[in-house]
Amino acid sequence: MSSKRLAPISAALVLALAFPLAGCSKDGASTEKSSAGASGSSSPAATSKPTEAAKSTKSSADTKPTADAKPAAKAEDIKVDLVAILGTKKDGWSPKLIAGLKRGMKPDEAAKVFPGADKVSKFGFAEVPLEGQPGLDGLKLYFAKDKDGVPSELQSVKLQFSPALNNDTFWAELSKACIERYGKADDKELEKRLVTWVGPKSGMAQLVNGLTENHGFTLDVTLQR
Repeated sequence: MSSKRLAPISAALVLALAFPLAGCSKDGASTEKSSAGASGSSSPAATSKPTEAAKSTKSSADTKPTADAKPAAKAEDIKVDLVAILGTKKDGWSPKLIAGLKRGMKPDEAAKVFPGADKVSKFGFAEVPLEGQPGLDGLKLYFAKDKDGVPSELQSVKLQFSPALNNDTFWAELSKACIERYGKADDKELEKRLVTWVGPKSGMAQLVNGLTENHGFTLDVTLQR
């Protein structure tokens, strides 16, 4: 066979072998790229999804009470000394606890009796927390405005009892003590839990039920002139 006839056959053989090899290389690269893409898409999901252990740990941390949290006092554990708070008829119109407060006092004068009484709001009220008086959370003083519109003259004091004592048992004890202190009460007022006693020299006392279960009873005393 002559060299002229072998040249076309050799060229055809080379091309026939080259096409499959090129196809394998292309398919292999495509397959590798597809695998890499699948691997890349699943990786972020795997790393961003929190584990059940992490969820459990976070939930426990969120619901764990703080060390400073204190349990609310129970009504049966509060021993209220109503005689020490209210006194008797011999103590005059004002309850014994606030006997040092007089009508017409200036805020700085009232603060000498109960520190904090001089921190009066623009509406004339001053909140004074109490310690050492179980069952009595604090006092709320009201200062009437003078001719210049400035709250400066003490007029009344509210004794604010603990919300934990907002129950029928303590209401019976408190209303009985107030009746012994100020006199007979109207039955209808007792039923409504809004009892008023009017005294001499513009004095008045009013025993009021809490607005809600989260409010305690109050004894609002208008000081005598």
